[in-house]
Amino acid sequence: MNPVKRPTSVTAIGWVWIALGGFMIFTSCMAFFIFLAMWGALSEEPAIPDFVKYYPLLCVANIFLGAAALVSAINFLKLKAWARTVLEVVNWIVLVFLIGFMGVWVFFWNFLTSSAPDVPEGFTSMGIAGGVFALLFYGVPVVMAIKCLRGSTVKEAIRTAEQDGALAAPSIPPLPTPRV
Repeated sequence: MNPVKRPTSVTAIGWVWIALGGFMIFTSCMAFFIFLAMWGALSEEPAIPDFVKYYPLLCVANIFLGAAALVSAINFLKLKAWARTVLEVVNWIVLVFLIGFMGVWVFFWNFLTSSAPDVPEGFTSMGIAGGVFALLFYGVPVVMAIKCLRGSTVKEAIRTAEQDGALAAPSIPPLPTPRV
């Protein structure tokens, strides 16, 4: 049984999502607890919109997304087929979020600068360009990851690993029986 050579793209995507998944879990937990600590003061502030009270749900959803990314990334490095599927879904979710965030950014930037007095010339355009640049900066790597995850190199490595069982957990020899 020959061990399967893991493609570089699998290693890169796996380790990036291990780091990002851990970071998502950590930052979402911190945001959740900070929100809870501040909610007493925030809930009495009349300027805070009602939808802000749902922020903890966003944190919990992000914790689960980070956990899914982390667990699947670890198993993706082991060339598990289900992990490739989960990572592809996670990347699509991130891409949809990035596109939505850019749309909201451009809308609000344009809305705020068009209604503000004395906005310098070009300020609106620069803010919109910043939103588009952010989408490209974060979106291009996500699209590249999706392309790799859907590519024949990754699928063939997973198929070969599953057929050969080359990346299966090594068997542990039994412990010797003690002599009495």
